[in-house]
Amino acid sequence: MDLVRRMIIYPNGDDSIEGNDYISVYLAIADTSSLPAGWEADAVFSFFLFNQLCDNYLVIRGQVRRFHKIKAEWGCSKFISHKSLKEPCNGYLVDDNCILGAEVFVIKNQGVGECVSLLKDIECIKHEWNIFEFSKLGEQCSSKEFTVGDHKWKLHLYPNGNGCQRDQSISIFLASVDATGFDRRKGSRQNAPSLSKTRLMVYITR
Repeated sequence: MDLVRRMIIYPNGDDSIEGNDYISVYLAIADTSSLPAGWEADAVFSFFLFNQLCDNYLVIRGQVRRFHKIKAEWGCSKFISHKSLKEPCNGYLVDDNCILGAEVFVIKNQGVGECVSLLKDIECIKHEWNIFEFSKLGEQCSSKEFTVGDHKWKLHLYPNGNGCQRDQSISIFLASVDATGFDRRKGSRQNAPSLSKTRLMVYITR
């Protein structure tokens, strides 16, 4: 069964919320009148709002939702506030234009049942970085090198934030320091190290 989907946007919020300080966004099944009786579809979906200054996305992820005749749309009644949308430094609204998107994964219904999958041979590495006199740190500091998955790594910490997050939050980056010169912060993809069977957990204490 082929389902046509569409996004529905309420610039001033829908009727389910009080006031009009938020934008509401929903994913809906279009043209339900042409679908067979008893139709239903399970899907996982996410909504995206593009930050045109930092070239990244605000992502709102949803849970598994079942679409059917009685409930043909799901979404976020409070996707983003007008204040956050219009804040220039957030980069969501530039020249009165914003970019919204949705990613949808349809789950094939295979009947009633349960399935459990276990990941095997996963190496869990915990790297602890103790930071002392945090208030005296400069604009940027880096951890010592550590090895995970046969590759060398470093952490870069910006106590006052980095880029569009400056003076708003603490920024932290994981970077490869292999001899190839790969650095994820610079976006290089040549000789990129793989962590396919490794989970890296990093803790910062202050």
